[in-house]
Amino acid sequence: MKKKIYKPGSNKKIDGFLKTIESGKDNIMTYLFLGREYSQNGYYEDAIKIYLRGVKKDEDFSCYPLYAYLKELYLKLKDYANAEKWQAVERQCIESENEINYNNGLTHYESGNYKKAAEILRKVVDRNEFNWESWDLLIETYKKLNNQKKLLETVKERDYIRLELDKDKQQFMYLKEILDGVDNADDED
Repeated sequence: MKKKIYKPGSNKKIDGFLKTIESGKDNIMTYLFLGREYSQNGYYEDAIKIYLRGVKKDEDFSCYPLYAYLKELYLKLKDYANAEKWQAVERQCIESENEINYNNGLTHYESGNYKKAAEILRKVVDRNEFNWESWDLLIETYKKLNNQKKLLETVKERDYIRLELDKDKQQFMYLKEILDGVDNADDED
């Protein structure tokens, strides 16, 4: 892939973000959006540089889309080692954010603000459908809200995910038994 370097003055959006950075009025989102503009216009090296500057600004690792875009960009460039590195950081950020959001949901639940608790917990389970603790608290929250429709939908959705997970486990165990049988047959020869 041929390197394409940005020349100032050739894109108004990019120039606007660069002026914001130069003025000192930038924040993490400036780097996120500028990196996306660079990438969408084929300036991949510039995008990587600006994303990495953004990483330095993201002291609390709260901007996981930044890491997701870095991962995607490295995948596009077939730099799999760096893509894997940024995927791990992205995953860690999402898990950390989910834990924070679960605790926020729990706090709202315990203080009786069930509507806000449901809103937060829904986001948690949408991000990580295997977070059973969040599913259970979300169900309890809908019970407190006396929202039968949401309660039934949520129980059904959670149970469907568990069922599919169990099916996958059963299929895995079945295949493992077959492969173990093949391995044992080979040992007997």
